[in-house]
Amino acid sequence: MTTLRIEATDYVLDHSWTCRRARKHTCRLARCAVEYLETHDTAAYGTSELNDRLTLHLAARVRNEQVGNPLLIWILLNVVVPMVVRLVIEWWLNRKDA
Repeated sequence: MTTLRIEATDYVLDHSWTCRRARKHTCRLARCAVEYLETHDTAAYGTSELNDRLTLHLAARVRNEQVGNPLLIWILLNVVVPMVVRLVIEWWLNRKDA
């Protein structure tokens, strides 16, 4: 659902200054994370396993995209992806309609 993706993106951007600095990439990664959570049975996973699966999924997306700059790819993989994963999972588990 589009509203879930928008809510998650807003939550991530509201809770992380670093994610606001990389807004374009953060929005794309947050939407991709929510899409992954919507299409997979998240109730079967614990928080740490969900964190690992979502991190692997988003890291694969970053590696497959044509970003071009190796430094930007490193920052996305090692700084932005872990923050987005943590915040999206936090939002996913604490949302009102969960």
